[in-house]
Amino acid sequence: MIRHETPESTPPPRLSPLWIAVAAVAGLLCVVLPPYLVRGALTRPAYGAPLIPWFAVAFANIWSCWRISIISSFLIGVGLGYARPRSWLPLSCLTVSLAAILNTANVIHDAMRDRSSHNLLPFEFAMLAFICGPAIPGAFIGRKLRGLANLA
Repeated sequence: MIRHETPESTPPPRLSPLWIAVAAVAGLLCVVLPPYLVRGALTRPAYGAPLIPWFAVAFANIWSCWRISIISSFLIGVGLGYARPRSWLPLSCLTVSLAAILNTANVIHDAMRDRSSHNLLPFEFAMLAFICGPAIPGAFIGRKLRGLANLA
């Protein structure tokens, strides 16, 4: 009988609260900052009376500078994947979390005031995934870059 030695499985790395916060806030900044920083991007007001007006205004105007948001999300992903290569997937997924939570809070608040608001709700979350989603392949690339840097 031949015994095959298998390496002991290592437990997944524990995410520190600092890295969780960094990933979540960085993802939120990729959504919020571009509309506020690009001249002339804030052309639409927030719908209704949102609970979190600064986020609602940025989200209403995200299409005026979506390219900047996507590129910054991708670069945040590369940075997270390079800095924490063993935790690249959960950290990159966390980049969407805070923006999705704030959007959900605004949606619930608006729906309590007006049931007919946010009738395109699935598209709002699809838009968030489109804007923040590039962080996931970016983190994968950052992880691979870190592996190449370790080989050199």
